[in-house]
Amino acid sequence: MSNPEGVRDRSAATKPGRSDDPPVGLASTVESADDAIITQDLNGLITSWNAGAERMFGYSPREARGQPISILIPVDIQEAEAAICKRILSGERVNHYETVRAKSTGAKMDVSVSISVLKEKSKIVGLVTIARDVTTRKRGERAAYLLEKRAQEELEARTRQFNAALAKANQELAEHIELLDLATDAIVVLNTTGDVVFWNQGAERLYGWTRKDALGKSPQVLLQTDPPLQVEEIQETLYRQGHWECELTQTTRDGRRITVASRFLSRRDQAGHPSGWLQICTDVTRRKNAEQELRGLSGRVLTLRDEERRRIARELHDSAGQVLSAASINLALLERQVVGLPPKVSRLISESSNL
Repeated sequence: MSNPEGVRDRSAATKPGRSDDPPVGLASTVESADDAIITQDLNGLITSWNAGAERMFGYSPREARGQPISILIPVDIQEAEAAICKRILSGERVNHYETVRAKSTGAKMDVSVSISVLKEKSKIVGLVTIARDVTTRKRGERAAYLLEKRAQEELEARTRQFNAALAKANQELAEHIELLDLATDAIVVLNTTGDVVFWNQGAERLYGWTRKDALGKSPQVLLQTDPPLQVEEIQETLYRQGHWECELTQTTRDGRRITVASRFLSRRDQAGHPSGWLQICTDVTRRKNAEQELRGLSGRVLTLRDEERRRIARELHDSAGQVLSAASINLALLERQVVGLPPKVSRLISESSNL
């Protein structure tokens, strides 16, 4: 069989002047190419074998020529490779593809293969295969794949751990919120600008504003707090003392004015910097009203007691005056009617009459 155009058979003698000899430059290029360039006849026997093929597969040209192309193909894919060659010979175009080939030592390597028909005078006489060793690249790709797979597995593992920790934290947060919602007091968490970031059900019951209504708003404005509190003042006090207590008058959603005992506690982040504060408010309106009523009753009792004392004093004064007057009259009569009383007795009667 004749050699493919541009591929020179080493076993053929070069005859100057032959019209079918390949150009010397092209033959030299094929011979010096890094890729393996191999031709085979229609029976699948190797007809030409360049230096690149020798370096890649380990067979010398003498060893390779005349051998079936299947010596380069692992047994488990020979049928598939034969089917590809059949498709190409039938005129179908097959793009280059990556597959596996076997070296003379039996070792396998990854190759990128391009197969096309070999023609002589417009007649198909065989196939030409160009193979490039991509083992290093494939090894790198496999290493990259394994590395990426490992990284993905680690990421998934960490994601699962994070999600588990997040779920646990959310569960704990939900439990804490549930506990805070069980509290009868209004519990409000504010950020460093004094805006609401948490509003428990106790606050909803006390003020009438829902959590959705209150979030992001200033309670000073929402509740018309009196006396007005300055954020800077609260922050400074909490920074120095860590807590602060006071009584405030606030307005509920339905317009009622209530008095609350308010306790402020400082919040800090993991670095220890202030991140806002916790405000706990207890409705003391009834207590304050009761205290005011008690003070009124106490004042009334004192007034009534003073009035009663004055009344009793007047009555005692009037009664004693009457008794003394009667006694004085009786003593005067006694002094006139009794004659010869001792001087001492007369003097005592006279003094008693003058009281």
